[in-house]
Amino acid sequence: MKKASIALIVMACIGACSSQPQRTISLPKVTDKAMVKDRTIALAGNQVSVYGDMPDNFDNTYWQFIHVQGQRLATGDLAAVLRIKTGDLYGTSGCNDYTARYRRDGLWLAVSALKMGNQPCDSLVSQDQLVYKALSQVRSVRLLQSNDNLVLLDAKGSVIAELKALKLPTS
Repeated sequence: MKKASIALIVMACIGACSSQPQRTISLPKVTDKAMVKDRTIALAGNQVSVYGDMPDNFDNTYWQFIHVQGQRLATGDLAAVLRIKTGDLYGTSGCNDYTARYRRDGLWLAVSALKMGNQPCDSLVSQDQLVYKALSQVRSVRLLQSNDNLVLLDAKGSVIAELKALKLPTS
């Protein structure tokens, strides 16, 4: 696959990203056997199977960070969430809202123009930094075959973060 070029601009975050109800749903599994290649990645020291492609609806999804760089993140009102909407990423780190642009080419994902608020977050400083770092370093994405969780990978193919699908908030 060819890598995506980066030419992106900033979009303002839609307010109150973290106040939406968070109910878990699963993304549709890729059923076309030609798309499901035998691929594995290392996750928490184990080899796990991933899909070889992303579903068409990936560009309109909502996710909650489960862990970043092996560290479990907060849940509930303090959960870090990510909204993906055709070219835009936005959400909250649990404390600060963020916004960015992205370009995807298959499994490759290029994030740019990442901006995050700077509200003091005494109890969530580490989580705030982890979310920012994960979004800054992501270069590709995969869906786990076992549970349809999203994994963010860096340029070396190492797992940066794992996220679970949430129901899209209603506008």
